[in-house]
Amino acid sequence: MPLLRRVDDAADVTSLGRTEGERGGGMPEVGSRASRLYGAPRPPHLELVRERLLDRLDADAALRVVRGPAGSGKTSLLAEWARRRGATGVWFTATPATSRLDLWRAVARRASRAGLEGFDAAFGPGELEPGEIPQRLAEAFLAVAGDVVVVVDEYQEVEGDEVHADVLALLRLCPTLCVAVATRAVSPLEAPAVGLELDRTVITADQLPFTPDETARVLRHSRVPLDPAEAHVRTGGQPLYLRVAMLAAEMAGSHGTPAHVQVADELLRAAVDKQLQGPARHRLETLLVRCAVPEILTADLAVALTRDPEAPDLLTVLEERGLGTWERRPSGRVFVLFPVVRTLVLETARREQPEESHRLELAAARWYLANGYPVEALVHAVTAGDLDVASAAVSRYWAELLEPQTLARLGHLRRVPVHDLRRHPLLAGALAIHHDSVPGQRGEAIELYRLVLASIKPRARAASPTERVVLEVLESVAMRSTGSAQRAIDPARRARRSLGELRLDERRQLTRELPRLRAEIALSLARAGASGEALSVLEDLGDSPTENPRTLYGLSLRALVHALRGDMPEAERDLDVVDASPHEPVHAGRDDDLYRLARALVHLERFDARGAQAHLDVMRPHLPTLESRPLFATVQAYVDLTAFETALGSERLRRYVESERGARRISTRNIEQLGYAGGLLNLARGRIGAVHALLKVAPAQSPRTPLLRAHVALLTDGWQSARDVLVEHTPGPDASPRLRVAHWTLLAATLTHADDETAACDALGKLAAVAEDRGLRFALALPPHADLLALAELAARSRDQTAQRVLADADRVPELFVPVTDLPQPLTDREVVVLDALMRHATAADISRSLMVSVNTVKSQLRSVYRKLGVRRREDALAKGIDLGLIAADHVDPASVLGDL
Repeated sequence: MPLLRRVDDAADVTSLGRTEGERGGGMPEVGSRASRLYGAPRPPHLELVRERLLDRLDADAALRVVRGPAGSGKTSLLAEWARRRGATGVWFTATPATSRLDLWRAVARRASRAGLEGFDAAFGPGELEPGEIPQRLAEAFLAVAGDVVVVVDEYQEVEGDEVHADVLALLRLCPTLCVAVATRAVSPLEAPAVGLELDRTVITADQLPFTPDETARVLRHSRVPLDPAEAHVRTGGQPLYLRVAMLAAEMAGSHGTPAHVQVADELLRAAVDKQLQGPARHRLETLLVRCAVPEILTADLAVALTRDPEAPDLLTVLEERGLGTWERRPSGRVFVLFPVVRTLVLETARREQPEESHRLELAAARWYLANGYPVEALVHAVTAGDLDVASAAVSRYWAELLEPQTLARLGHLRRVPVHDLRRHPLLAGALAIHHDSVPGQRGEAIELYRLVLASIKPRARAASPTERVVLEVLESVAMRSTGSAQRAIDPARRARRSLGELRLDERRQLTRELPRLRAEIALSLARAGASGEALSVLEDLGDSPTENPRTLYGLSLRALVHALRGDMPEAERDLDVVDASPHEPVHAGRDDDLYRLARALVHLERFDARGAQAHLDVMRPHLPTLESRPLFATVQAYVDLTAFETALGSERLRRYVESERGARRISTRNIEQLGYAGGLLNLARGRIGAVHALLKVAPAQSPRTPLLRAHVALLTDGWQSARDVLVEHTPGPDASPRLRVAHWTLLAATLTHADDETAACDALGKLAAVAEDRGLRFALALPPHADLLALAELAARSRDQTAQRVLADADRVPELFVPVTDLPQPLTDREVVVLDALMRHATAADISRSLMVSVNTVKSQLRSVYRKLGVRRREDALAKGIDLGLIAADHVDPASVLGDL
């Protein structure tokens, strides 16, 4: 065979099983008892021993079956077990077409040579009836004093079903007899009924490979310079291929040299060549070459690639020859070549038969695409250079490719030249999302998102209706991922319309992708502030989570949008559905961020900072690559506020905002959310100056800006101003429940200072109605505790049962904010700059040079600063400026950072 030609000058592969004693020196064998099994092979050296399997063989059992492919170490395992057991008996290795009579005559002959009496007479020179075999053997075994062991190696070569019955009959008749067989094929000896009748130990092919720890131990004891983890992956833990690697390294002299690579290649070729020997060699070689191309080989794909209906049976032969194995996976039964074998065959085929290799790659890609293996289709299509097939895989299986376990494999798209990515925006988008999921690759992701936006329109015009939906979703993802959340609304809405216009057969093509596509559309809408529209998109997610686990992402998003709006009953309902899902990896990996955020908000409504923090901490390893990172920073600020860690919260917020410079993740809406959270942290710290600085740059159109302004006024004994601001900016009925309950809570607290109990009761009733209906309690911590207790007394005097229930535990609400003293007259922006310069410069002359103004101007501004702060000395001015948050002692204040965004 050209690909696996015999290497005449290679080392004899049979030498790979040599012990250290045969190679000269090494570790001594353990144990002192020699095996008394006549004909047994030399047991392996300790370095190849699998203690876990020997322990299983040591268990009391009449029958031991070790089944596995050639090269899996069955013989060496039984040889070591026999040596340790030290029992009397015989070892027989069957050859092809060994008959029933041949087997038992050989066993009797060897038993006789081993000095066991009675076996010569059992099979004399006369004719022997088949039915007499078990009884004659049993009489001979019973005549032996003590236990007797019979080991039959290569048991699959023995012909005739009567042999299995003989073995069982002997074990029934001879209580001192133990039989062990090593076989490549399943036999009736493994039938469940046998286990009911006899004590039996069965070791199967999946248990024979070395574990990673065993591989490391083998390499450590042999002092072979191979990396244990890499060696284990490449050899699949198969003893034969590990021996190949070890011997190659030993013969090469030093690991990693060209000589080592050549020797390893030659030894591996020799080993594979030996496994292929036999009459079916040509068919097996052809099968091996064609079936080495795909990573996941099903029986149907094997038939498609070889055009041979008997391909699955031939794969079983390859398994028996020790070249691969059948595995059960969630997708079904697949055949897996051992990595070293597949690598050897693939590299040789691509070098010596490039055209055939290319044809097979493309055939595999198309089969994968048609049968629901998108990642494999993508990889093989890229390898074959057919980017249309690769693009079709992304279009048809968009949601599956975005799952964390598959997203990492999209790195194969890096092999596609940039000029080709321009013509295939779906591939560029998939690669961009992959880069965005890898720490440190945000810059590459942004460049690819821009390439997508530049090339997507021409492609969309010629796209099919289903591909157009995916392209429009990708366009919205690219926009919001590059900091253009508001612009992402338009393609998101177009994608929603396109989804509604699909025919029934077109919708069926996207059945499993629809929940994720809808979720991406809704996420773009929600990030731009259109939460109501986002919820309408998420009303129908298609299949239940049990039928389609991709629905879970949409459910988590819907729960988060509800929680952010303040619709806590709906949020908890969706979260409970997610929790009840039967799918194990529901709360694992990057896709868990939306669920964790929603759960954290639920805990915050109960003032459970520890519970909320636990959910945030789960996602901490993934934070650098999460699109939801701005929201995590916001929720973390509320957790720190509730936990009375306000200084830590301010520092975390500052550090987060500075880390985002240039990353283009923070949208205008994120700035509003972060600014308000930072304002609350500073209010809780009494840093009124920092809050005033934030309010100067806060967006006037944001509903949170008047809320924060009123909050400052309430805490600084300016309740009239607070009342006026709140009345002027009363939220409409379409405002979020969270905003409305915060507004009515502050207004009700403000009105407790006025001599108008009727108005206060009205605001209290509106507060209570929203809070009770929506399950909101966090807003009760906004006013000073005295004002909250006054509201509780007002509720007790009123006849409003709802208000009484909402404020029944007012004394247990944490006191997050206390009244503070405001500046009699706030500093101007220029005066804050001069105060900051005063920290860095000792004299007015130094400040004038740094700010490029006259000394007199600086002196005038400093006098104004001292007067407004109520101080007379430089040190007192700096101390009060730092205390009020007007300037920072050693870092830039979060409020000013947010103002720069």
